[in-house]
Amino acid sequence: TTRHVVARGDTLASLAAAHYGDASSWPAIATANLGRLMVDETRFVDPSVIVPGWSLELPTLDADGRTGGGTTPPGGHGPASPGPPADELIAADPLSSAGAGLPLAELAAAGVSALVAGLLARRARQLRRLRAFLRDEGEESPGPREREADLGALLAPFERLPLVDMVELAARKLGDAIATADPPHGAVQWLRAGRDGVEVRFSEPVPVDVPGWRRTGSSTWLLPATVDIEELPRTLDRGEPWCAVLLPLGDDDRGTWLLPVAAGTCVAVVGPRAEDLVRAMRAAVGTWSWHEELVVTDRPGEAAVAAGHATGRSAGARLSGSTVLFVGDPETLPATAKHACAVLTVRQVDDADVTVVVDSRAASAHPLGLTVRPPLLDPSWKGAVDAIASLRADGGAAATDGRGATEATDERTEGRDGDDAARRGDTDARGTPRPLVQRRSAPATLRVVERDAADGAPPDLFSWAGAQVAGPDHRPETPPTPAREGPEVRLLASVPGIVGLQGELPPKRARRAVELIAYLAMHAPDQVTGDRLRTRVLGSADADAAAKTLFNTVGAARRALGAAPDGEPLLPPASRSGHYHLSPLVTVDALRACAALREGLASRDASASVASLREGLELVKGEPLGGVLTGYSWWRAEGHERRVADAVVDGACALVRAALASGQLDLARWALARARTVEPYSESLTRAAMRVAAAAGDARRLYAEWQECRRQMDELDPGGTPSERTEQLYALLRAQLAGDGAQVALQASFAAIDAAPFKTVPSAPSTV
Repeated sequence: TTRHVVARGDTLASLAAAHYGDASSWPAIATANLGRLMVDETRFVDPSVIVPGWSLELPTLDADGRTGGGTTPPGGHGPASPGPPADELIAADPLSSAGAGLPLAELAAAGVSALVAGLLARRARQLRRLRAFLRDEGEESPGPREREADLGALLAPFERLPLVDMVELAARKLGDAIATADPPHGAVQWLRAGRDGVEVRFSEPVPVDVPGWRRTGSSTWLLPATVDIEELPRTLDRGEPWCAVLLPLGDDDRGTWLLPVAAGTCVAVVGPRAEDLVRAMRAAVGTWSWHEELVVTDRPGEAAVAAGHATGRSAGARLSGSTVLFVGDPETLPATAKHACAVLTVRQVDDADVTVVVDSRAASAHPLGLTVRPPLLDPSWKGAVDAIASLRADGGAAATDGRGATEATDERTEGRDGDDAARRGDTDARGTPRPLVQRRSAPATLRVVERDAADGAPPDLFSWAGAQVAGPDHRPETPPTPAREGPEVRLLASVPGIVGLQGELPPKRARRAVELIAYLAMHAPDQVTGDRLRTRVLGSADADAAAKTLFNTVGAARRALGAAPDGEPLLPPASRSGHYHLSPLVTVDALRACAALREGLASRDASASVASLREGLELVKGEPLGGVLTGYSWWRAEGHERRVADAVVDGACALVRAALASGQLDLARWALARARTVEPYSESLTRAAMRVAAAAGDARRLYAEWQECRRQMDELDPGGTPSERTEQLYALLRAQLAGDGAQVALQASFAAIDAAPFKTVPSAPSTV
């Protein structure tokens, strides 16, 4: 690791280009430095802005894209950097325009700010994990559409943006201060988050101190960047934001500006790009960590129903201010709902509290006197944003039955019901705090399934039912696991690499060459266009530079791969139409693992099935790509990560059943450990782990698995609970270990729980 003192004009992309020869490697520098407190008592929170005089770590990237060590872990908020010698410091105002950078190429392409990108990326990560947790064995995970994959790749570097954490912690800290203020403070007009901290402005002077904040003017207060943002959450009393509706307005040299919108107030956005700004605001407002408390709707009836519940809450309601944001014409709201809703509209409203005039270059907020660079989300991205930030790809609200299966609520029906409810004065549950996934809790008294003697002996408690493993009689043929004959790409490890190369990769091109070969291998036998390789793999905003880089990278990869026995190159030249492909002799462990697991799940021979399942799981050497700091955003964005994880979970659950049936507890534990390396969030794996604990007679382990399942569910979906199926399984296993006697009846109840049908052959990996 080396250090670089930031000079005027530097950006992360320019530093990456100079240090690594690859501008798109800037996330490696960001990961090593974001969140750090600098010597000028400012904090690095936004990768699009670095300040002259800052000392940044430039991690050494190996050929695989990992760091050589000595950096802060991803998302970490380390101590202040030691900084450069005194004679190297640049005297500059920490908030001067010298430190302001233009948006990163990724942000410009998506039309969002760093804050909006961070909110969307974090929300996508949460829902990705929630879908994985809820998924039952054999259930096919939907693949992303083309535009969703593009957006996912753009947002990937912003998943752990400190700017998001700073805003949310400040909102909660301010909530504590306002709740205990005497006399009450005036309304907050705006919030600014920058490298110096988070600043708020009240509508009138505040005569008393705001606990934890520093006065910067008669009406303005700053939560300084020097505050310990890891310790701050433990100092909060209520931990609730003072305002649920925070709308991103835009950025300038001083940071990111947000508009709080309280109940009964209105923000009108007008101008040629009004729709685009409102689209970005709406995408962001529903992704704060308190999103489950907030209703965002453009249906007057639904807003009225939700507002009725918001105003009817007790004094102990979780959030102060409005929990309903109505996006539309305020004149369409019932008069009784206007005072309880925050309103965002693209109409000119004469009595609007704030009017924002926006064009392609700037947004001006009146009467606040703010002019900023706004996030303008192009309509072509709306579907992709809705898909990655919603529980269902169709954007519908989700509910689950006791088995954890999801059902989408049709938006048109929901809106119609909301309007009908408003006319009836119905007190529907909308607007009340609720988890994303509604699940039934298991009854306190479990119904034990009775079996007649004519039915024969109950199945063994841990039987591996042949019908579940072999599946129905008419199963499509499963292709055999491809054997490794030539070079193989290794992706099922924390560090990617290629074994079996015939030549050496040049150090400066090795990382990109490995990723390019990996991309082609994951899409084999399909051909990939050069344009796709430039955008998804090389990621350069400069088309000419990307074309040159592609030519050089492909050449290096071709020489290192070498030729097949017939003399043909394993990476042939591009076709006349600009398409690339690999020889079938080049394999990738991810696809080989999926093929082996499918083969094991489909086999009717128990020993052959176990052998194939073990073969597939043995290819897992660690968390796939867990040690990579830059690149490989396509792995997740295109759905490869999800498809591999699904196959591994299904294979591991099947192997656990087989191992328990033959009393091989060590094999069962090994299968679980391999699967959890790939997918740590899975209720199916939890059920398998609980069975293993019970088979070992380990009541403490059984309880720990149940508690961890509850913790994960609440983390991913606050207020959510494990499925009825999992809850009943835990109760039955606990009863078995307690030895309350009804062994036959208990076994019958296990059979009833296991009777829920599930698929056993994951879908074949597809390409985007």
